[in-house]
Amino acid sequence: MRFGLLGSLSVLDDAGRPERAARRGLAADPEGMFAFWGMAGRCYLGATLALQGNLDEGLPLLDEAWSRYTAMGLRTNGVTLLASRAQALAQAGRLEEATGALDDGRRELETYKERYAEPTLLLADAILRHARGDEPAEVAKVLADAAGAAGAQGGHAMAARVRATAERLGYSG
Repeated sequence: MRFGLLGSLSVLDDAGRPERAARRGLAADPEGMFAFWGMAGRCYLGATLALQGNLDEGLPLLDEAWSRYTAMGLRTNGVTLLASRAQALAQAGRLEEATGALDDGRRELETYKERYAEPTLLLADAILRHARGDEPAEVAKVLADAAGAAGAQGGHAMAARVRATAERLGYSG
């Protein structure tokens, strides 16, 4: 279950697949008794719902699950989850909150070194910059950095996601 969720959430522009997988996982563990999978599934579902624009349901679910997850000492895929939170907030125009969430993601990256997730964080940064109306050249550079970092890691699907986002935002070259 985790790889389908993680792959879809962090790499592909396919919100339906991780939502379905997370809901199946939650149905199998409605009480959240499996610490890692139960809380991770709730985090993934919350992030996915938020990225779909359903912040009222997604953010409380993500925040509560992330709090419980980290209270158990778990951090796996935290950078992607926090980057997703930042991206969802930026897309919704909640720019101050998005900035704080992006800062949280940066601290998570520096502390726990999940470098595979750096392109996801860079993508969230670019989306926030775009939403703020930053200089187009600066947004384009961050998008190029995200695609380059993904490609350098062999993350071709993530690089494609970044390029597709760049095109949607009007930064394709």
